Parts: sequence; C-alpha cells; structure tokens
Amino acid sequence: MGYKLFVQKWNSESDDSDKPRSISTLEITDLQTDTIVNLRELGQGVIQIIPILTAILDPNKPFVSIEQPELHLHPALQVRLAQIIAENSHDREVTREIPSENSEKLTFSEIEKGKKFLIETHSEHIIKAIQLYFIKSRELSKEDINILYVKRDYQKPQSVIRKFSLDETGSFGEAFPDDFFELSADLTLERLKSYYKGTN
Repeated sequence: MGYKLFVQKWNSESDDSDKPRSISTLEITDLQTDTIVNLRELGQGVIQIIPILTAILDPNKPFVSIEQPELHLHPALQVRLAQIIAENSHDREVTREIPSENSEKLTFSEIEKGKKFLIETHSEHIIKAIQLYFIKSRELSKEDINILYVKRDYQKPQSVIRKFSLDETGSFGEAFPDDFFELSADLTLERLKSYYKGTN
C-alpha cells in the first residue's frame, strides 16, 4: 500500500495500580522515501485503514466487523484491502521471527487460524476482489463467502435481505440488482481468465 506499518505492544506496571498497563508504539514508514512519517502527513484513507489492519492482523481477534472500509480509499487500495481480508479468512502457514539471547532471530512456522469477517460495504471493488481471490487462490470454498444485499422496502417499514452465492467461476448465480457493478469489468475479465486457464 506504499507504507510499512510497525506496531509494538508491551505491558508496563502502572504506578497506582497492580494491573499491567498495555502500551503500543506505532511507526509508519513511507516506502517510496524510506522515512518515518507523522500521522498528520497522511491522507484520511490511510489513517482510517490503520485500525482496520491492526484488527485484521491481531491473532487474538477471531472475528472482525468492518463498516464501509472503502471510505476515503483509492480503488486500488480497496482491492488490496479486500485481498488482505481474504488472505486472513482461511487457515494458513505463517513464518514468525523472535529475538534470541545472542541477538539472532529465531524463525519458526505455525498454522494461523482464519478469521471470520463481517463487512458492510458499497464497494464493487471489494466484492470483485474477493471474487477474484476465490478463483486465483483456491483457498476458499463457495460456502466460505456469503454476500447479503440489503434494500429498503418502501411498501413496508422494513428492509429486504437477499443472499447471493458464488458459482465455480466466482460469478453470482443470479444478476446483482441495481446495476451495482456497472462501472468496472477489469476484475471480472481477469477472474474468468484465471478460471479458464486453471481448467485447461
């Protein structure tokens, strides 16, 4: 995304309490200039995405709920965020490093459990990126992805919820309403190319 985010947490004893106090250090590096930047120098979209990424990457959070993560984000960043969400939604092997007594880092691998996500979005880019990840990675099943479309019913004082499922090509089994995807076909074309390439 153009930045490197470093978060360090540790506990310190509070002077007026026996309970440990959690302290965090946040460091953001601009990868183009290789300099640490101040939060005031960043755009609203980047600032907003920091707590989202922190929650996604926190191994102690098995469930993450995100409301409109696309706000203030460039479409390319929306796609990358969707990829990060998808990558963290299934079990995967991760490599970790821990410091040792002789200043060398010890490397080990472990299986990290996938998280469950609830995402409220109006972004076609996020949905299409998840469809594309479904085809390209083959890590998620159709049952792992549920897309619910909520629309106000003006005839009644209530909303109507429709569930859309993906088929083996990553497409919806029925047409999505209200021309939701009318602006972009690039991700759809790449997804279909990936599918047919994988079947040959």
